[in-house]
Amino acid sequence: MADNLFERVDERHRWTQPLERLLGELRRRAFRVPPRFESPKAEAEARAKDRDFVWVVLPRGAVVGLRIRADLSMRDEIRIARATAPEDDKGRKAWEREVGVFLEKFGITPLDGETPAEGNAWWRQPAHPNDKDSAAVRLLELREGEIRPDVGICHECLTTTGEMREVRWNHVGAEGQRCDEHKARRTA
Repeated sequence: MADNLFERVDERHRWTQPLERLLGELRRRAFRVPPRFESPKAEAEARAKDRDFVWVVLPRGAVVGLRIRADLSMRDEIRIARATAPEDDKGRKAWEREVGVFLEKFGITPLDGETPAEGNAWWRQPAHPNDKDSAAVRLLELREGEIRPDVGICHECLTTTGEMREVRWNHVGAEGQRCDEHKARRTA
């Protein structure tokens, strides 16, 4: 008989409500968690070991966690996982379909690290070392105009030459991102 993680975890970590409500509830729980770390170093160590997520298990064994990244301007990070990684192409395709259902229910648009964010867009991060033996997807919340956290694309380079010149993101949205060359031209 298969091991049922849902039955083994404490009831506080079980989720049986509609998926559409899950992120809001995890966010609420994450904000209510009192500070648990005695220093920034201890907080960074806990983050590196993924000990700062609030999480739930769904009846069929998927685990969804959320943490608020103080080190990244209080943006949310989501982790969707299963205990074991798929063993073949069929299993990997099924896992990607399952992730797609989660993202659809959460209203999340995953971006590729090259497309500027609009609306509820998130960056699907590369594989994380802590996830090597499991099936897991991590997403970081993006701000308007970001392609990855704190990275934007020069709007003028993109629209005039098609060049994807990365710049440090600022809060003015996609059309306000400028490389040093275009900033200088606008102020001259």
